[in-house]
Amino acid sequence: MRLRRFRWAMAGTAVACVAGLAACGPTDDSGAGARAPVTFTATEYAYDGPESISGGLTEIELVNAGEQAHALLFMGFPADKTLDDVAAAVGAATDGSAGIPEWLTFPGGIGGIAPGGRASAVLDLAPGQYALLSFETAPGEQTPDVAKGMLRALAVTEAETVATAPAADVTLDLADYSFEMSGTLAAGEQTIKVVNQGPQLHEAIVMRLADGVTAADFVEAMSQQPPPSGPPPVTAAGGMGPLSLGASGFVTLDLEPGRYMFICFVPDAADGAPHAVKGMVKEITVQ
Repeated sequence: MRLRRFRWAMAGTAVACVAGLAACGPTDDSGAGARAPVTFTATEYAYDGPESISGGLTEIELVNAGEQAHALLFMGFPADKTLDDVAAAVGAATDGSAGIPEWLTFPGGIGGIAPGGRASAVLDLAPGQYALLSFETAPGEQTPDVAKGMLRALAVTEAETVATAPAADVTLDLADYSFEMSGTLAAGEQTIKVVNQGPQLHEAIVMRLADGVTAADFVEAMSQQPPPSGPPPVTAAGGMGPLSLGASGFVTLDLEPGRYMFICFVPDAADGAPHAVKGMVKEITVQ
């Protein structure tokens, strides 16, 4: 599996928490929300936040205080590896010279948000060490944040208290290569439980479609080489970062009426093609 993504698609994720998304993240007072959120602040090209946190179901909040889009993705790595090992593995996977090593695990994360934006998700974090990183790119550039040093370690300890999961309005199952949702999303605040049924790594990025544009139009454009120039006809509306097989997390969105899509940009383990071009995209209407 390779980490290469279409740059035009990544540019679309730079504007999370704007049109169509009035609030990003859980606001429920029960479950994980009863514990104070763990906040990380992103700038160019670093994160400001705690070096160690308690594990279990944890609300993670990202505040973008930078001048360009940034994400907050989690990658777990074993005790016999270092952050330098993660950096080397990510670099090789990004340039296509190697696949993602099996010793990396993916509990989810928060996709790119615009400068001044704020987003959150509830992740189930096992004790251990994690890398925090961003693959966003600056406008007009091809170099991802992680290659500019936006990578740091986080220690996760045993949970001090047991948090209950937030109540979900719908469950979204990810598989090769589909999204299956247990119900429909209505306008307003909705909590989605995202579960990766696998067998591959998957994510659930939410994007609002511009008028007259379909999910199929977007995927067709993404298949063009080189990718189209100019801004994509979508607005990122949050979603869940990559999840390992069997992993799950929660994301709460406050959606305005309109047409949206779930989409997975994770490259396929066999040929490196984004899962979206293999049909892993689902268009929905929010009323």
